[in-house]
Amino acid sequence: TARSVSMRATDTEGGWTVSISAEGPRAERGASAGADCRVSATASDLFLLAWNRIGVERVDVQGDASLLDLWRNAVQVPPGIG
Repeated sequence: TARSVSMRATDTEGGWTVSISAEGPRAERGASAGADCRVSATASDLFLLAWNRIGVERVDVQGDASLLDLWRNAVQVPPGIG
């Protein structure tokens, strides 16, 4: 069963949804209100969160926060990139 994380920028029209399934992750433009985990923040904070540069205390998380924890634990970006 696919699970999804949606990120919506509060200061622009931007957003995207990542679906995670046995076939691997798939990203598409546009935030989904029906996603399992929904994250809202400024575009810059979403970028920093996606690259593990800030914690969840600076964003609004709704739904299954364990999916965001999974992302943050699985994605490792070396210092100096991003």
